[in-house]
Amino acid sequence: MLLGGAALQSHATIEGGEFVLRDKSNRMRAALAIRPDGTPGLGLFDESGKVRLSMELSPQGNPGVNLHSAPGSLGLVLAIRPDGTPGVGLFDAQGRVRTSLDVGLDGSSGINVYDRAGALRAAMAIRPDGTPGIGRFDAQGEVVEEVAREPQPRPEEPGMQPPQFQ
Repeated sequence: MLLGGAALQSHATIEGGEFVLRDKSNRMRAALAIRPDGTPGLGLFDESGKVRLSMELSPQGNPGVNLHSAPGSLGLVLAIRPDGTPGVGLFDAQGRVRTSLDVGLDGSSGINVYDRAGALRAAMAIRPDGTPGIGRFDAQGEVVEEVAREPQPRPEEPGMQPPQFQ
């Protein structure tokens, strides 16, 4: 194309609602598509056609990455929630959440561990004030044991050392 006597180079643009990459055996190995709800998604597939990795945006624009096992069950989810906080979920072969890692808007962070039935059985957290907490729960979700440290006052005099914990 000529514009004002100067040649402009143009790059080929391919547009569409879905792109599929196939291997030499014509198996779908990757797909980039606009899903029925209007959100974009990317999937990578193994040789048997099972999705192994997917990336997507929710209708609100929140990103998520999903890793799947060879049989196809969800193994790991990495997501940014609608409130902007990150979360990670680890799932067993039956697709049940077994461990979650979370960071809250208030500065808290935590790890939760679930049993095969999906009940929370253990949790460890750092509260917004910086104090740690650990909890153990029974199969019904009731607290069995809790270990928490109350906030300690900060030293006010120069040269004072914070308390040492054994």
